[in-house]
Amino acid sequence: MVLEHQCRTHNLMTKAKMGYERALYFQKSYSVGADLNSREGMSWKTAESSAKEIVKAFLFTDEVDPGGDGVEGSRAFADAFEGKGLKSKKGKSLRDFRLYGRIFKNRWSYMIHSLAFQGLPVIVKERVLSHLRQELSGDFKNHLSSREKKAIREILIETVPGFKSES
Repeated sequence: MVLEHQCRTHNLMTKAKMGYERALYFQKSYSVGADLNSREGMSWKTAESSAKEIVKAFLFTDEVDPGGDGVEGSRAFADAFEGKGLKSKKGKSLRDFRLYGRIFKNRWSYMIHSLAFQGLPVIVKERVLSHLRQELSGDFKNHLSSREKKAIREILIETVPGFKSES
């Protein structure tokens, strides 16, 4: 289940990077002299669309309840996997397993700490962080409780450069 999530989100980030670069190339070719950062431009719209896809995956929006008593896996794997996670001052991580009802305790993907995320074009990362801030705001309605939103915000503020700006 972890590998499936990791592959899916990695593929979305690769698609986002390649799609944005392709759109930017075409925009430069077809719109000589135009503002490449315009919200009306092809590259910005591609970045926005990709960011929404990434946020949906990072939030585990379509996650299926494993059912029954949950999932039991290898303790060695769990220890190694959780041990690689960035932790907040309180010791919380996006890699903390829950394994009943859902895979992770905190429903925001640890893939935000990946090299794939760091390698995204700046505009795509900015759009992901913007949507993330919105999803974690107290007024936004989604599948997360206010307690979950607060816990995720605390982890991200301490572990993701640039997350807190604009908030």
